[in-house]
Amino acid sequence: MSVSILILNIFFKTGHQRINLQTYTMASSASRFCKEILTKVGYGKLSCKLWGENVRSAEKFIALHGWLDNAGSFDPLMEKFLTKERCVACLDFPGHGLSSHLPPGIPYSPAIEIQGVRSIVKQLGWTKYNIIGHSMGAMRAVLYAMCYPEEVTSVVALDGVIIPLKFTPGAPYPVFGRQLDKYMKYCDTDSDTDREHTWEELKDRWLSAVKDLREDDFNILMRRGSRQLDNGMYIYTRDKALHSRTNMVLTHTTDTIIDSIKQAKDCSFLFIHSKMDFTTTEENRKVYLSHIKRLETICLLDSICMNAYLWLLRVVFLLKVQHVHYGGAHHFHMQEPEEICAILTDFYSKRITTPSSSI
Repeated sequence: MSVSILILNIFFKTGHQRINLQTYTMASSASRFCKEILTKVGYGKLSCKLWGENVRSAEKFIALHGWLDNAGSFDPLMEKFLTKERCVACLDFPGHGLSSHLPPGIPYSPAIEIQGVRSIVKQLGWTKYNIIGHSMGAMRAVLYAMCYPEEVTSVVALDGVIIPLKFTPGAPYPVFGRQLDKYMKYCDTDSDTDREHTWEELKDRWLSAVKDLREDDFNILMRRGSRQLDNGMYIYTRDKALHSRTNMVLTHTTDTIIDSIKQAKDCSFLFIHSKMDFTTTEENRKVYLSHIKRLETICLLDSICMNAYLWLLRVVFLLKVQHVHYGGAHHFHMQEPEEICAILTDFYSKRITTPSSSI
């Protein structure tokens, strides 16, 4: 995909923060625009790719990437998904892509990431919107919908959220303790030193660590995921502290997912799973299916206890939770964007909404 970049140096104020826009006109379609939004936060800035011509009246979407990825992971999908009626804000989570790193000593957490999403929403002035999340981004999408159920119209989880963890009660806490110690050890070292790589070294390291990625995927992610130095070498833009994974433990449980779906009664949910997700083994698949059955059973029992009108709404609500076992690699939204776009388009055109829902 060829890209001609036009930096407009446009500044405008929304609320109390200043936003810088850089407009990227996609050569593949003259009607598509991608604006780079830089939002000031206490520890620096958050970066966001805003796709679409009409921010105010278009159908609105927030796109949240996976762990160690960045907003660029949605580029292939946007080329298929974007229409004149849609506007999609693809956020770089804190410490990822072009967003600022947290200061040493402040570990990454779901709260920091949810705050990042909220900052972008506030800047855009959106009050009704959909969320698309991949992997870790899917987990954050569910948590965000739980925090703001009156605003989120739908959640699409791409290969994430329902994980058949076999933790006994309290077991995640020792895991978090080990990750926290790992983070503190990182802080005690020279955390300001970034290892330099040639482009080939950069590519080999990334592709060896993420087995399902292709070279084309790497090139897309590195537009925001790497920076070239004056000496010709490259460094990753992501924060090395993310490898401690303090933000990946204690993030959600089956109960959290159920509570989120129950609370967000005006929200539709679509879960799309790859062949590489957590249901690949027969044992994990059984646990996963038990989660689904439990979710459906609990929602149904809730509906029986309500009066006739609310019971009807709850039955309608049950039909708004959809699951698709798509197959493909973990990054299927990058590698098969046309197929994923077709699933999304079908979901958004047929989703069931209660009378109070709107975009």
